[in-house]
Amino acid sequence: MSGRNLNTEEIDDPPPSARGAAGRRFIRTTLVLAVVWLGLNGPDAGSWLVGIPSIALGAWAATRFPTRPFVPIRVPGLPSFAATFLHQSVLGGWDVALRVLNPSLPIRPGHVVFTTRLPEGPPRHLMLSTIGLLPGTLSTALEGDRIEVHALDTRSDVEAELRHLERRVAGLFSGIGDAPG
Repeated sequence: MSGRNLNTEEIDDPPPSARGAAGRRFIRTTLVLAVVWLGLNGPDAGSWLVGIPSIALGAWAATRFPTRPFVPIRVPGLPSFAATFLHQSVLGGWDVALRVLNPSLPIRPGHVVFTTRLPEGPPRHLMLSTIGLLPGTLSTALEGDRIEVHALDTRSDVEAELRHLERRVAGLFSGIGDAPG
């Protein structure tokens, strides 16, 4: 290490350009929240006693977290994903209800490891979030491109269901294509 001493101010302070961008983001967020507040409450002066602190706190919280790049959604992929989402929600609920009401239905619980072809970020996170809608499944871990899924019956074709869901998720995001792999 060089003989130079670093103090925390040199490490923790963002450069002036970053502070300026954060300040502009705070002002934009404050203005948007103020317009929303005005739209919801009208010009009632009394509502601003709560509104001003709420807006300031909301803008502060919104600008304290790092932003992620926008990932465009493909509108043509929405109907297919929505249909799959609704269908799997109903099937998943029905499957679990039948297993609860009829304990003689066979189960063979266990874990299945599924390797996704979806890129990191929102596509993969959406996939993880919707796995629990498949009948008798729940995502339990993610390591790289490997998703660990708990299944109530490992004899069912869990991988085929996951591939189908993966294609619907991929169809939602630009730059991924309609069907990975």
